[in-house]
Amino acid sequence: MNGQRTESRPLQQLARDPRLEMLEAALPYIGNGFQQPLAMYIKAQELGHVRERFQDPDTVSACGLSHSNQSLEQMLRAMRGKADDETRPQIDQMLHIIQISKVLPLLLQNQASPTGSDAGASTPPGQEALMSQLLDMMKANR
Repeated sequence: MNGQRTESRPLQQLARDPRLEMLEAALPYIGNGFQQPLAMYIKAQELGHVRERFQDPDTVSACGLSHSNQSLEQMLRAMRGKADDETRPQIDQMLHIIQISKVLPLLLQNQASPTGSDAGASTPPGQEALMSQLLDMMKANR
């Protein structure tokens, strides 16, 4: 790869500047007294690039930062991949809540239907499957 970094994270794509990458590569070879100021300069410049590039909607979209067609569930799954061992179970709980919130309205709708309120009627079609899904999700959350 000729020493090139390939960044797939959106903010790194926005901040990318080959000149700054060269300066960053030089950091270990610079005297201790200049490493911190140079590192801060590099990060400040990257921050400026991000600020500038967020002004162009096409650039934001090209880096995958456009929020269209995104969901809370997708965001949590992306965050889960970067989470530490302590945070991952909390994200899992949030994902389970989202899954339950998708099934629960269907379950309630089936219960409210006229066939579900008949005293002598058997379980409405599909309700057993929904209950089973709900129970499976709850068991997986333990």
